[in-house]
Amino acid sequence: MKVIITAIANIFKRQKNKNFDITDTEIQKKDLIYLNGVKDKIEALDLRKVNIDDIIPYIRLLIKGQPMMASKVFNPTYVYRCIVYKEKPTQFSQIIYPPKHLTRKNRANRDGNSMFYGSLNKVVGMIEVGAKIGDFVALGKWNMVKTITVTNAGYHKGNLAERKNVPGWAVFKNQEFNSEKKDFVWEYIGEKFSQKIEDSFEKLNLTNAIAEYLLDDRFEGLFYPSVAINYLNDNIVLKPSVIDSGSLKLKYVLWVKILDIINDNEYTYEYIDICTNIGRDGYLNWEQRPPQWKDLPNGWYFDEVDKERVVRDPLGKIIDFS
Repeated sequence: MKVIITAIANIFKRQKNKNFDITDTEIQKKDLIYLNGVKDKIEALDLRKVNIDDIIPYIRLLIKGQPMMASKVFNPTYVYRCIVYKEKPTQFSQIIYPPKHLTRKNRANRDGNSMFYGSLNKVVGMIEVGAKIGDFVALGKWNMVKTITVTNAGYHKGNLAERKNVPGWAVFKNQEFNSEKKDFVWEYIGEKFSQKIEDSFEKLNLTNAIAEYLLDDRFEGLFYPSVAINYLNDNIVLKPSVIDSGSLKLKYVLWVKILDIINDNEYTYEYIDICTNIGRDGYLNWEQRPPQWKDLPNGWYFDEVDKERVVRDPLGKIIDFS
């Protein structure tokens, strides 16, 4: 994975709406007492009754004027998208983002607003979609072949404390942007965006408002920690344009059967079929065989990564299935 992280100022022109009218100068002068007041107003909202558009102005008041993380995502960066299906998908459209009329509210999108959700680890992807023993999963491996700019949400001191390797995009490293106000705002936003939803689906109104405010024209997606595995790995959500423009390109899709699950996060699975070629009509040309290596070129060798056999070239680079 290749990601370069920077921080950017978050300054825009004066904006008005039915609830708020505040200038950039006024925003720059916001102190902790003011920010606590905005936080209290958000906490007082009845998320079962307010809609997303009513929440966004409060998010704007809290975030605007604070620095934001901006990450450049380069080639190669691999993203895994998993979808549980009863039958093997036959069309490319079935393994990308869902069509608008089938899109349901999720952590970073409202109903009807299609987004592409992926994970940075394939097993995390299986856990995220709730794959159970006996389920079949279409597991797509994608590569970011063109550079995009993303931000992040959901990281805070609480969910980073248990991580051995904290991703660079999760923390501010530029001392120029250090401030008590910045820490207050992003800790709160991090806690709210990465909260466990469980059966309280109204909480998605708040996470949607955060995502919609952050994903303006400057950003094509955002990193966020995987709640399903207690924040120990990461997901990414991308705008459909990233796929439509060819910035994210499919390497292959696997048809996988889940054989066993231990401790909720250790998956045993079997590769049933592989597709490495998409027809002009968007048809998935399944090869009717599991992925395999027959004769390795001279100097290539087998290795094991995350309990899975892989092939490396003479320089140690992992090579995808043939």
